[in-house]
Order: sequence, then structure tokens, then C-alpha cells
Amino acid sequence: MPKDKAYIILEAKTKEATDAVRGFDKDTEKAFDRVKQNARNASTGMGGSLQKLKQHWVAYSAAAVAALLIVRKAIRGMISTIKDLVKASNIQEDAEKALNLALITTGRYTAELSQHFKDLASAIQAETRVGDEATLQITALLVQLTKLDREGLDAATKGAIGLASVFKMDVSAAAT
Repeated sequence: MPKDKAYIILEAKTKEATDAVRGFDKDTEKAFDRVKQNARNASTGMGGSLQKLKQHWVAYSAAAVAALLIVRKAIRGMISTIKDLVKASNIQEDAEKALNLALITTGRYTAELSQHFKDLASAIQAETRVGDEATLQITALLVQLTKLDREGLDAATKGAIGLASVFKMDVSAAAT
């Protein structure tokens, strides 16, 4: 007898007992055959289920990677935007400092006059394509190059922007 099998030996003394044992033996063998078949079916079904699970997992993984790439791109875009905003803020701050320095070095600085030119630059930016930092820079240049009063500087600043617009030139060059 092989070692990996178990046997039950039934001994019958009568014909009825022998028939009963044989019937039990056949029924048991049929039952085991059904169990084997069910196990095969389950294994095949399980294999199909595992294949489907694998396909779903691959699709999910691909979607997750795509989502991560989109998030990564969005984060890079946000970082780039933040860098641009910081750079623009620094340019704006530098332009305001340059204006105040020009007003101080020419002896014309007052907080009110500085604020007036910042307001003028904002108003010009709202109506033109010229950024307020560019307007502040040319106002600072005009303060250093001329002895114009507030109204004269307003007119010269607006004139330089108009000239730059008409001749499609840099506003600083137009101011000079």
C-alpha cells in the first residue's frame, strides 16, 4: 500500500453486508469523484478569477501611476507659478525701492508722493499692458533725470508709456 493513501478495510460476513459495503464503496467513490471534479472546477474558476484580478490590478496600477503623474505635473506647475509670483513680487519691491531712493536722493521724498506714484502705476497697469513695476522704474528714472514736479512727472511718465506704445519700444528707452 502506498504511503500517501489511507484505506479502510470493511469485512462483511453476509451477502447483504457485502452488498452494503460494495454500495458504500461505490457511493464513496462517486462522492470523491464529485469532490475532485468540484475542486477542478473551482481551480479553473479560481484561475479565471485570479486572471481577472490580475487584469484589474494592472489597470488600477496604470490608473494610479497616471494619477500620480498628473499630480506631479500639477505640483510642478504650482511650484513654477509660486516662483513666478515671488520673482514678480521681488521685481515690484525693487521698483518701489528704486523710486523711493530716487525721490530721497533728489530731496523730494515724502510718503504721500511715493504712494501717489504707486497709485498712478497701478492705474496705468489697469488701463494698459504696462506693468506697474515698469511704470515705477521709469518714474524713478524721470525723477533722477529731471527736476519736474509731481504733475510734470505724471505727464512725463504717461508720455513715455504712450511713446513706447506708438513706436513699439521699451518704456525705459522711451522715458530716456
